[in-house]
Amino acid sequence: MPIITKFLTDDQGSLKLDQLTKPIDLNQPRFDQSTFNGRLKRFFGIINPFFLLFSNSYLDKCKKTVKDYNDGIFDPNMTVDELWTAKRHYDSAYHPETGERTFVLGRMSAQAPCNAIIKGGMLTFYKNPYAVFFWHYANQAHGAMLNYCNRSGKAGSGDNARLLTAFGCATTVGVGTALTLNSVVGSMKLPPLINRFVPFIASSFAMSTNIPIMRQREFIEGIAIKDENDVIIGRSTVAAKWAVATVALCRILMAAPYMLLSPIIMDKFSKTKFYNRHKWVSGPFQCFLTFFILSFSAPIGCSIFPQKGSIDVSSLEPELQEKISKLPKSPSIVYYNKGL
Repeated sequence: MPIITKFLTDDQGSLKLDQLTKPIDLNQPRFDQSTFNGRLKRFFGIINPFFLLFSNSYLDKCKKTVKDYNDGIFDPNMTVDELWTAKRHYDSAYHPETGERTFVLGRMSAQAPCNAIIKGGMLTFYKNPYAVFFWHYANQAHGAMLNYCNRSGKAGSGDNARLLTAFGCATTVGVGTALTLNSVVGSMKLPPLINRFVPFIASSFAMSTNIPIMRQREFIEGIAIKDENDVIIGRSTVAAKWAVATVALCRILMAAPYMLLSPIIMDKFSKTKFYNRHKWVSGPFQCFLTFFILSFSAPIGCSIFPQKGSIDVSSLEPELQEKISKLPKSPSIVYYNKGL
């Protein structure tokens, strides 16, 4: 796709590696992450559903290319774009801290196809209570898998317990909200279109439950706080609250376009003669619509806030403020990784 390829390159893209005046730092993103456009380019390059088609042998080859370059070994005829392409494909499939290849359906690139089926089912069978339970169960199972595969560091026994707790609570909240709203909307005799928005509201409540429970340890122990040189100077629970809140908001905003637009489009579509003659197309059309919209809303949603969040030292815990004030060059702003 030439348009996307052009979007994901820069002025040095066509240069060969032996023509560069200084080596590329593959540990840093290619594009400026302080701007929305830079973040959008990064996530468009990683959250690509077609990356799921790559074989394990090809992905291992990309991993070797990245590792070799970091060790100073590379093909001098390779271009900058080719190196970054290998890095994008590597990032899409391997855990950034453990270096392990993640389960294919737990990768960020699996968001669009998996949610096309799950959310398509939620939006299509939103009136049947048994279907509501099944699709919310499937939705939270996939969400739990996504959280596990994209966790911070290696998993421990506590992580597995939190995973099950988050899964159970989020499923209960999602199903309970959906069934309650369906009952309320039905008793109020509101327009049928209103019923179609119930899955989004229920899913948003479930997501707001899932993420905080999954990351509850951060509320107790805090998350790492770093200075501008990426040196850890402490841990903060205040920063953790901001990180979790922004991630939950991003996930909801990511889902909003297809969960809100799809019902409107389907409501119009259901009134056409074609639909009345071929009602079986409802499910496939809903899935395709979700896949198409999510292919764009997922990278856009991930790009709303910087991955590297910042916070004023004056907003941190008093004891942490005191610790930072005693540093030789005490910063006024510190940074943290908000997660995805």
